[in-house]
Amino acid sequence: MDAFDSTREIETVDGPKPYSELVPQLALGVEHVMKQIVLRGKDDLRFSFGRILDLHEEAFKRVVAWAGRVRSKDVQVGNHLPPPHYQVRELLKQFADDLEYRVIRLDLDDLDPEEIMRIFAFCEGRFTNIHPFADFNGRVSRLLSWMLVVRLGLPHTMEIVPPSGNDTMRSELFSALNEYDNHNREPLEDIWGRRLLVAMKTQTDELRRENERLLVEISRQPAELDAQRARAENPEN
Repeated sequence: MDAFDSTREIETVDGPKPYSELVPQLALGVEHVMKQIVLRGKDDLRFSFGRILDLHEEAFKRVVAWAGRVRSKDVQVGNHLPPPHYQVRELLKQFADDLEYRVIRLDLDDLDPEEIMRIFAFCEGRFTNIHPFADFNGRVSRLLSWMLVVRLGLPHTMEIVPPSGNDTMRSELFSALNEYDNHNREPLEDIWGRRLLVAMKTQTDELRRENERLLVEISRQPAELDAQRARAENPEN
């Protein structure tokens, strides 16, 4: 999870800058990588240690010189003490392998909503618990969640972060991540379960509207064919 203090300074490729000044540039980097993920397609989105490093590097290489490198110092994030820096590489490799294993075990033709919910919660909760990078971990977590959305063929409208300006949902997420750090997965799984439910309902509603539109078109076809036939038989009319 990224630090809350937007006034803190970050050493960028252009010198020290306040975090708040970097937000638009960071957002553009994340958006760029999200588009790349969609273009890759779901068959080319395996989770691996190298892929995670690539996500961080591609999103933030125009901001910081250390983009794509795991942290080299111990840190504290709020009340959470992530693993010591010398364990990060191995833990991140284990995380990526575990996430990939969970995904390949899924039946993509018959997705189990509860299993998907648990995978998303594991992805976000375990990654932010490791806190592998010096900064921007929350944004990389978002990219990993987006990879899951695309790879599993879920609606691209699925919410993967709290809506902008919704402090209540943002606080709920931070609380759930803190609970995850303390080995309680349920609050984070509940958040992802609700997100998945909304996304699937939206998709179902869209499919229903499309089916209704097709039925209307089909119902019009006999009348249109009759009119065409009549014009062909009576070209002078």
